[in-house]
Parts: sequence; structure tokens; C-alpha cells
Amino acid sequence: MATAVLPTAALPASAVPTHNTPLRAALRDVPQLHAALLKSGALTTSPESFHSFLEATALPSPVTSPAHLSYAVRLFRLGPRTPLSARSYNILIRAFFRAGHPEDAVNLFVEMLDASAVWPDQHTIANTIKSCARMYALSTGRDVQAYAVKRGFMVDQFVLNSLIHMYASCGDVVAAQVLFDTVEEKGVVTWNAMITGYFKNRDWKEVVELFKGMLEFQVPFDEVTLVSVATACGRIGDAKLGGWIASYAEERGMVRNRNLATALVDMFAKCGELDKARKLFDRMRSRDVVAWSAMISGYTQADRCQEALTIFSEMQDTDVNPNDVTLVSVLSACAVLGALETGKWVHSYIRRKGLPLTVILGTALVDFYAKCGCIEDAVKAFESMPVRNSWTWTALIKGMASNGRGREALEVFSSMREADIEPTDVTFIGVLLACSHSCLVEDGRRYFDSMTQDYGIPPRIEHYGCMVDLLGRAGLIDEAYQFIRNMPIEPNAVVWRALLSACTVHKNVEIGEEALKQIIPLDPCHSGERG
Repeated sequence: MATAVLPTAALPASAVPTHNTPLRAALRDVPQLHAALLKSGALTTSPESFHSFLEATALPSPVTSPAHLSYAVRLFRLGPRTPLSARSYNILIRAFFRAGHPEDAVNLFVEMLDASAVWPDQHTIANTIKSCARMYALSTGRDVQAYAVKRGFMVDQFVLNSLIHMYASCGDVVAAQVLFDTVEEKGVVTWNAMITGYFKNRDWKEVVELFKGMLEFQVPFDEVTLVSVATACGRIGDAKLGGWIASYAEERGMVRNRNLATALVDMFAKCGELDKARKLFDRMRSRDVVAWSAMISGYTQADRCQEALTIFSEMQDTDVNPNDVTLVSVLSACAVLGALETGKWVHSYIRRKGLPLTVILGTALVDFYAKCGCIEDAVKAFESMPVRNSWTWTALIKGMASNGRGREALEVFSSMREADIEPTDVTFIGVLLACSHSCLVEDGRRYFDSMTQDYGIPPRIEHYGCMVDLLGRAGLIDEAYQFIRNMPIEPNAVVWRALLSACTVHKNVEIGEEALKQIIPLDPCHSGERG
């Protein structure tokens, strides 16, 4: 257990130990209250007094500190006290769970079974299952369920809700759904348990479908429900349902709930409704890092990068510190705008605060420096990362290719393969760009074939465009034209424009006119271009 003492609620100095022991006790008052209960004899003769004191010690508001928990455990173990009961165990199991020690809660349940002197009740089962969910201990949770079946507790609503939550939290949404379907009268807690399960498994469509089921059966819902559903709407781009939730929340004054307001801001931003997101954001009396990050990310994804940096500047005037999600969006905006100084400030902030260079944050840093033309800094950022994935390698490869360092990009690709990192289709776009910008025709042909033969990656229109650009830059106009004619997918205007550009450079009027003829119906705004 941790040793730090957390804040506790104070007990009025006038509190007198009676059978109605206070439900909250500041640590400094606990020994005095304990002594008074011992002197009166209530602690050993009145189960109600003992349980009230144990609860006041183990479950003070708002948190259970290590010192409170330690005192409660000594009282439970050593006494003096009345004989232990299911309520005694339940109080301590809840305290372990609340203090962040679910494994101790489960161990106490097992100890209770081994002692055989006290039988668990439905509250014991429900709280133990919650601890299993917190630990992601699916196997142990199943064992507790088997015991619940044996004891006939499967009809209890608290037990069923806890089991649904446990299975969903552990990723077994099928088992959670089976249990959910067996519940005849489902209240909001049951529905929320199932919705939360799909939410944790990032099955956004199921979250939305469940909510539609709630509406169909006219089941009441609360802010907890709406936070999950609004977030899911943002992930799948369901602006219609998201807008309905926002209107519903506005009418009932629920947007005062910061978590719900933040979820709605995030939903509007992800659905591209940035003006609505900003309007709600500006009305929020208290904004956490999630709300700020949602707005910054929304502006960045909508290619309104200057506004993203403006709101980031506003954030710096508050006492809210950016997290890695915030910084990734800021770096992306800096990369688009070429805002080198702001991006460097972000890098300095990461180092100054000792933030871990996660894969996502590190990759954003590499991409930022590469897009700003600072390849050496991109390489340094890349090398400083403790863990890299295919996107990290790809960012460096594409950055080198775009900055005219094609051969170095191919060397990085070779190192990537030696590191047993599987390339993606985007990686091969970078590789083919490297070949194109360095006029490495044979390498380009080999990598284009390798993409399908060695990695099973079917070429996309972007890969075909890179090959046409490669052949065109090398002056192989006829081969580029035949390559387009043999494509298994319909070439788009970008592919034909790559050929037209090559024809312009190499003065091939005949094929240039053919390319222009193909571009006109695909992209009329380029109909005036001539080869």
C-alpha cells in the first residue's frame, strides 16, 4: 500500500460516541473516538456501533487514506470488537477497492470463504466482482460468479450489474451481453454497465445502438449515459444523434456537468461542427485538459491550424497543463503551418516537464521536424524514442524523401526491416517517393513489386501515382503511359497530371495532349493546362 496520507473530512469536535457513530471521521479524531467507544463498552456489545465506527474509519469522505485503511484493518483484525459479520467484511472490501487495492479486496473475500464462520451476502459478491473488474481478473470473476450461482445470488440486481460490468471491462462483451439479455427489468445502472462495456472496448456503434434501445423502451438515462453516447457519436461521426443529445442536455441544464459538456465539445469537434464546439466551449465555466485538447485537435483536423495554435496560446494563460494528446495536435498544426519556433517550444516543454516520449508523441515530433525541413532534428527525435512503431519509421522515411534525401530514406527503410517492423501501405508511399525524388527507377520497380509479393499489400492509387511520377521524372514517358493503361484501377486526375507534368518537362506533346484529354472530365479546372 502507499504511505502518503490523503486529505480527510473533519469530525465535529462536539461529536459524542454513541450508538449513532459518525459516518465520517478525521484521522486525528479516530483514536479519541475509539477510546470513548471502548470506555462505554459499545464497541464490544453493540454490532451497530462497531460497524458504524469501522465504516467511519475505513470509508471517510471523500477518499480512503492509507492511514485510515491501516487503522481500519487493525480494528478488524485485532479488536476488541463484536463478532465479525458479512457487513464487517463488506465495509473492508469496499475500503480496499476504493483505496485502489482491489487485489486485497479479493483476498479478503477468499479469506472469508476459508473461515466459513461468516457467509458472504449479495453486497460481498457485488463488491468482489467490482474488484475483479478493476484488476481485469476475468478468471477470478468467473469463479466468483460460480459461487454466486451456487448461493442463488444471480437474481440480485447489484450482482448482475457488477457481473455485466466485469465481463465488459475484461473485454468479454459477449458474456456481458448474454447476462444483460437475461435481466428482465433493466434500470439505468444495468444499461450503463453494458454501454460502458462497449465503450471500453471502443465498439462505438454498439454504444449508439444500445442507447437507441433505451430510447425505444423509454428507459430513463442520466449524464453517465450521455457522456458515453456523445463520445461514441464523435468517434463514428453521428452528428445527428450527437446534436439531439446536445439539445436534450441544453434543455435540461445538464451541460453544467463538466464531463458531459466536454464530451459534447469533443463530439462536435470530431464531427466537424467546430463553431458549435467553440460556442459550447466558451460557455464552460471550468475546462479541463480534455476540453482544451478536443478544441485544438478539432481545429487541427479541420485544417484550421492557425486557430488551433491560437487556442493553445489561450490555454497557456490558464492553470491547465497540456498532456500528450494536446501536444500531438499542436505539433501537427505546427507541421502544417511550418511554425518551427512553436514546435520547438513544445519539444522544449516535453523535455522540461520530463514527459514520456510515447510512440504517438514521438512520431508527431519526428513528423513536425521533417515537414519543417529539419531532418537532423527529426533524426535526433527519432533516436531519442524508447519505442518506435511503423508510423514512426514511416514519418522519418517520408520526411527524408520529401527533403531530397532519397537514398538515406531507403537506408532507413532497410533498418526498419532489420528491426522486424512491418511496413504499411503508407510506408511504401514514402519509399516510392524516395525513389522518385532521387530518380532510382530500378529500386522503385523492385519496391513496387515487393509491396505485393513480400508483404501482401495491394497498391492504392497513391502508389500508382508515385510510379508514374518516378518513370516520368526519369524521362520514360512511353513506359509511364503504358503503366497507366495497365492499371487495374481507374487512374484519377493526380495520376494523369503526374504524366502531364513529365510530358511538359520532356516535351512529349502527343502523350501530353492525351493526358490533358483524360484530365478534363476528371478535373475541369485544369482544362487550360497544355503539354
